Amino acid sequence: MAACSPVCSPMQPASKLPSTSGVPFNDPILIRSTVGALKYLTFTRPDVAYAVNKVSQFVNCPLDVH
Repeated sequence: MAACSPVCSPMQPASKLPSTSGVPFNDPILIRSTVGALKYLTFTRPDVAYAVNKVSQFVNCPLDVH
């Protein structure tokens, strides 16, 4: 790991996503499908893994802010 190059993440590590403030998303199946596809993408793009992990925590009750 000493010879690895750092890569920017599309999300700030200290970002907090609200779990209760916001309007419920109209189509939760679309969110679940999109998050599933993004989880598959993390096999080849580990730089998006943190952002996908954070969003996948809200798949059960998605809001517009997510």
